Amino acid sequence: MSEFQELERLLLSARGHLERALDYLSRAETKSVVDMFFGGFVSFLIDLMEYEDYRKAVREIEYARSYLRKARKYSHLIPSLRSSDLWLLLDVAFDSFFTDLLRHFRIMEAKRTVEDAIREIDRALYELRTKRYLTPRETVIYGEEDTRIY
Repeated sequence: MSEFQELERLLLSARGHLERALDYLSRAETKSVVDMFFGGFVSFLIDLMEYEDYRKAVREIEYARSYLRKARKYSHLIPSLRSSDLWLLLDVAFDSFFTDLLRHFRIMEAKRTVEDAIREIDRALYELRTKRYLTPRETVIYGEEDTRIY
């Protein structure tokens, strides 16, 4: 397997894990909206489900991180999210609209971070694929005739 193919495989694997993380964060975001408007035992159950989805997202990001570390050149694309049981404790102990809203904003920020990382990986994949198909003596113009540079 060539270096290009290996880098492409690593980046695509990392991107797949980040997409799954984004899905889990979307689920957690939905549950956090529901959590803001419920109280009591229902809120506690929703909190547990919300935090479970957030932990799954963090796990997927860790998988993506391992792939991006293997592609050393792209390790700077790793988003950082922390899973904190302290947030769960605070959210359950001081369950209010404001703590739920704060948690919701934290999830939204995490989603933006992961979306940015996916865009950066897409940009890196584009650059990698462009370099693979262009040699110093050839220019490929998609949709038109190929032109050789002498």
